[in-house]
Amino acid sequence: MGESITLKLSSRRRSTYLHYFDDNFISLKDLKERVKYKKEVAAIVWQRMSNGYRIISLEEDRFKEAINFIRKDFFVEEPISTAIDLLDDLMSVRTSIKMIQKKLSEMQSYCAVQEGENKIIGVIVASINFMGDHVRKETRIKENQGEAIFNIMSLRSCVFSKARPYEILQIDKYFRIHLLLVHMNHRKKGIGTALIKCCIERARTLLIPACIAGFSSVISQHMARKLGFNLLAEVMYKDFKVFNDEMQCFEYPFEDSTDQNKSLACMALSIALPIDHSQRSASIISKKENTNEKKNRKKSKRK
Repeated sequence: MGESITLKLSSRRRSTYLHYFDDNFISLKDLKERVKYKKEVAAIVWQRMSNGYRIISLEEDRFKEAINFIRKDFFVEEPISTAIDLLDDLMSVRTSIKMIQKKLSEMQSYCAVQEGENKIIGVIVASINFMGDHVRKETRIKENQGEAIFNIMSLRSCVFSKARPYEILQIDKYFRIHLLLVHMNHRKKGIGTALIKCCIERARTLLIPACIAGFSSVISQHMARKLGFNLLAEVMYKDFKVFNDEMQCFEYPFEDSTDQNKSLACMALSIALPIDHSQRSASIISKKENTNEKKNRKKSKRK
């Protein structure tokens, strides 16, 4: 009799456990949907557009998707990349991707997605530049890391050196846009403009006095002008030359493009900051100093 009672109890327990699992556990499909939703919610929504798009912060869990999006479309369409046949230089492609990954890790980049979808259809890669960064970082790319990317970075370095943003604008830092891309099926809908505006607003919230970019196409240059960007310097692709040590002569690495994209333009937008923004920074520093002094006094008293 004792055995039958044990069996009945065991069967009841199994039945109870099964009901518990049915009631409290979700299917793998539902779990994936919840994870997908949480990822989407985790990103900060910077703008909801009236035509069904939204601009969100580009979080770490979407870096791989963003890189694949850039690899598939940017290197194929971007004027500088096509003028020098970047895709034919595998080493340059790898170096470019590493550079983009490094910029993404600074967490100042944004992407565009369509309402109801969770797929990236636009991206803007940006970072904060401080005085001295340009000279150090732009010259780090060596020729053995890819001839194409070496020439591209040399061109960018040339135009930014001509622009002299720190000296001309009298600033010690700026918000820099490195890359802007919108999928061809979603263009002419204001997404590119919205992405740039997002960077401008971000710079303003961080009390950064300027937003600067090297715009490589007529469309992006026109877009920037409409937003108030001014030209600091411009280099025509056909005029840019580099010295070939082996041949002991100058070469023109960029083909004279037959389309409308003819130059790389360094353009800047000065951002109006609160009058007391420097005072805020000073007060924050003084508060920290006072806190440190109090801590030191307490330590000395204990001794």
